[in-house]
Amino acid sequence: MQKLIYSALTALAFVGIMSCTADDPTYPFRVKVVGEDGTPIQNATVVARVPLPNTNIRYEGVTGVAGTRSFEHDGGEVVLQVQVTKGENPIVGAGCGFIKLEPDQMVTTTIVMTNYDPDDPGCQ
Repeated sequence: MQKLIYSALTALAFVGIMSCTADDPTYPFRVKVVGEDGTPIQNATVVARVPLPNTNIRYEGVTGVAGTRSFEHDGGEVVLQVQVTKGENPIVGAGCGFIKLEPDQMVTTTIVMTNYDPDDPGCQ
């Protein structure tokens, strides 16, 4: 009798675990912006997008005190180009990189911001 109860409980637990899998995964990601010395950069503008024509996948925001900005993508696995800037007119700092999103995993990339040189815009 105990074997029967144990088998039934094991089967129920397995069914319960299998029913908890996500049908529609999310793709959370975080961008951390730091200076060349590793100091977090607050109030940096972050733009993460698919750098291909005819795509409208784009995320934009501003970093907080910790130098981070988080987003959540829900449209499948993608690789995003990440550009960060500080200042508007003139831009005083910039940095760039890429991030590959993974289903149901917080993926973080760190972008190092350097002094912006209009003669060598770099990320463009």
